[in-house]
Amino acid sequence: MTDVRELPARLNQQTVRMDTGRGGIPELTNQDIAAALAFVPAGLGREVFIACHWPDGAALSRRRLDALFNHLAVTEWRKRINRAIDAKVTYGLAVALRQWQRAETAEQRAEVYRAQAALDKAKEEQWPESLPEMLPGLLRVIVEEIACPRNCGACQGRGTVLAGELVKACTGCDGTGHTKNSDGWRAKKLGKDPSNFRRDWKACYQWLFERVRDAEAEAAHQMADAVKREAA
Repeated sequence: MTDVRELPARLNQQTVRMDTGRGGIPELTNQDIAAALAFVPAGLGREVFIACHWPDGAALSRRRLDALFNHLAVTEWRKRINRAIDAKVTYGLAVALRQWQRAETAEQRAEVYRAQAALDKAKEEQWPESLPEMLPGLLRVIVEEIACPRNCGACQGRGTVLAGELVKACTGCDGTGHTKNSDGWRAKKLGKDPSNFRRDWKACYQWLFERVRDAEAEAAHQMADAVKREAA
């Protein structure tokens, strides 16, 4: 069967018929495709799938995609802020407790060390304060990267490699068959200097990209199952 991601393109405005099969008999009509798409559960994956593969449809539901993506990003952004605040309080209490005691113990020193390490980690994992204003750009670039993937060079887009007589998931692309774009490409698309992108935005972008990509992949699987039911 045709890659399920190619099917929604038939629903875009067009002047050439794309739904005819052998002998001019339709294999899947536009109605079949639209009905299958309706069986994909509502949510981020469905909206990203539409945005990537059915631009005309995405224009009608753009606000839903924006809202879902913003919720995903801002929720995680706030979690990281709160983790840093909690780590700072814990560190402050550990230092204060050590100061209150006349004789410092090895246990107290270890607790201060653990609290400092946790605070440093929480600070490092925080996302930029300007995240909210960057959300439209992040979503646009992530959707473009998912919609136009590059084949993995290690597995040639198959997602698997041969290891002796065994077939294993490609470690170069985590079995997706696609390779991520370079930091330079991502930085340019976001209007950022590459060095600043790597320092401030790379971890944030990669976290969001992976979750949006996985949601789209799950929607594609659900779409494929629905298409099989429609074609049966």
